[in-house]
Amino acid sequence: PSWMPRFGEPGPPTDRQQSQEPLPRNLTLHLLPHSHSDIGWNLSFGGYYHASVRQVLRRASAALWSDRARRFTWGDLAFLDMWMDDEGDSANGMLAGADAALTWRQVLKELMLRGKWEVVGGTYVSPDEGLTTWWAHNTIVDAGHRTLATQLNATTRVGWQIDNFGHHNTVPHVLSNTGYSWLVLGRMAYRDLYDFASKSTLQFEWRSSEHEGTNGLRTHFLAEHYGLPSTAFDFDHTNVCDEDVLLGELQQLARRHVRQYPAHGHVLIMMGDDFRFVRAARAFGCLDRLISASRKHESWRDMKLQYSTVTEYLDSVQPHLDAHAMRVHGGDFYPYQDKPVEQYWSGILGSRPYLKWLVRDTEQIVQHVEALVAMQRMRGTRAAWSTVELHLEFCRKQVAIGYHHDAITGTCTDDAFADYVERLRTAARVALRIGHVALQPVDDAEQQISAAYNADQHIGSAYNTATRDVDNAARNWLEIAPTQCTDSACVGATVVVTNTLLAAQDVVVRLRVHSGSAVLVDETGVAVQPVHVQAVDNIYYVEFVVSVPALGARGVVVSNRTLYADAPMLRDQIIAAPQTEQTNLQAELHQGGVHVRLRSERNGVVRIESGGRVVRHQMRSYFTNPYVQSSGAYIMHSFNLMYSIVFWIFGGMLASGLALAWLVHVGTIHILWLRHVRVPCSPIGANGTNTAGNAVAAAIGSLCGAISVFYAAQK
Repeated sequence: PSWMPRFGEPGPPTDRQQSQEPLPRNLTLHLLPHSHSDIGWNLSFGGYYHASVRQVLRRASAALWSDRARRFTWGDLAFLDMWMDDEGDSANGMLAGADAALTWRQVLKELMLRGKWEVVGGTYVSPDEGLTTWWAHNTIVDAGHRTLATQLNATTRVGWQIDNFGHHNTVPHVLSNTGYSWLVLGRMAYRDLYDFASKSTLQFEWRSSEHEGTNGLRTHFLAEHYGLPSTAFDFDHTNVCDEDVLLGELQQLARRHVRQYPAHGHVLIMMGDDFRFVRAARAFGCLDRLISASRKHESWRDMKLQYSTVTEYLDSVQPHLDAHAMRVHGGDFYPYQDKPVEQYWSGILGSRPYLKWLVRDTEQIVQHVEALVAMQRMRGTRAAWSTVELHLEFCRKQVAIGYHHDAITGTCTDDAFADYVERLRTAARVALRIGHVALQPVDDAEQQISAAYNADQHIGSAYNTATRDVDNAARNWLEIAPTQCTDSACVGATVVVTNTLLAAQDVVVRLRVHSGSAVLVDETGVAVQPVHVQAVDNIYYVEFVVSVPALGARGVVVSNRTLYADAPMLRDQIIAAPQTEQTNLQAELHQGGVHVRLRSERNGVVRIESGGRVVRHQMRSYFTNPYVQSSGAYIMHSFNLMYSIVFWIFGGMLASGLALAWLVHVGTIHILWLRHVRVPCSPIGANGTNTAGNAVAAAIGSLCGAISVFYAAQK
């Protein structure tokens, strides 16, 4: 809150340093109409599309078509992809005359060709930069560019990360090597923001400190939130267009912002917010009036107001920046802290752990299948891969959505969370079926892959022909279906283990078999020695290790002992497991010379043992106020908890002080009465005497006597 003291923290910059360039006399204000549309947050991805985004896209397109000066900026490619798939080839029906027959794809292409509609960002979603892996970040960029090229035959050179919870220093390396020339960022820790703004360096060159020698990326940081200048500009919720008031606010905003950037005289004014421009005609109508009125106002003689896209604004400042040295920043912008004291957005690192695991696990499946398909294509085992690539791109997009900055961070609602989970599970099923088809080429590949979109289907995994259930907690276990192998009959199944790396690898395989008489043998018929076998409810859980050469594959056959008499049956290799309670689960990890043992204890404590050292870790939950912070993912130590503690401490002290004052007041009256009747001052005890051994009574009596002496002195 505004009344909260900053405890010595720097305040917002108000004056430029004397060593900086003087402020420009003439200013150009670039209005940037835009709509920021999260790929899921309070609603799901599809929920937002049907609730508002489709209307924003249609109405903004129609509003731009009718006026040559208007501009609009869009940065959320996943929604654009959904819109084009949904009604991109349908007649728009909204434009006047013969233009009503144009499809939405034709309309949008024409608007982009005229420079009126700009798609920025280029990434399929705006991912959380701190939680996104290297492979995922590159895949999100590639998927975005492929989508933009496929749907609209377009590209972009401006990055757009205006709502991410901090920014990682690998971003300039990734984007500068994929054709980007500018990047727009929107969230910086307030200390950094004050530092950059006070030195007028909110436009700077950002270089990756982890990749020395790579090119930097020119970066524009928003001086304030990407939202509207004020609620008076929220034309989705107001039809009032007071020109004098709105123009006055724009002037104040421009004078405040111009001090925080290099002295090129151009000010970018963000004219949008989350899911805005549902009423695009009303919004553009008022903005048109403001631009027209500014040309007539005497107070605007040194200012110019106009529509712009991001590229038009950046092209305007480019000559000045080319002629002057820019600040170079080589680090990241973490942790994100938007307010003083304790408002670190570090809760995103631990909230919704299941979703975080699911994103990572699905990413590994898709990444492995992608490499497996590439290996098989090099071998030429299939003539046509277009169907496989189409479905594989679907899987990549679902993983990208899982990395959205409101998905993997956990800031989403339960409904959006459930939607993310279902998308990732579907992507895993489809990817596993693609791997199955790649390993065993079949004529009905399209039918088999399409069936994987059904949650009821059991899917062959990317690295075996067993079944992998992606919809439950045993997701990391392969399964030989009962139809293939039981105690009565075991027709056999082959587990194909692949290695897509450039070095040999020992792969741990976890297998569920419904037959204790089954045996494991390798491709040469030699028995495979399991590391661990356990039977639970007549299901045998088997773990074994397979050595696979680089870019190679190995097969393990699960069959009947009658075919391999020398191989031991699974029931003869059971290793008894200790019976433990749910609160004392154990796991051990051996990797090279490292031995780690994990054991869960009560109250959420995990005991970690390694090399003779023991560490206990406990997950803690923190209080949040849903009326102030909708999710604990936004913060680690809630302001509300701190304020509650402060309130009760100071409230208790105040109450105690008032109670003491009341007691003193009552005690004073009592003393005066005792002096009047000449009774010795004594608060307790019979006959006016203190009770020996009662320390409390003696203390009160002493206090009473001291007060009596004080009043006597006053007399």
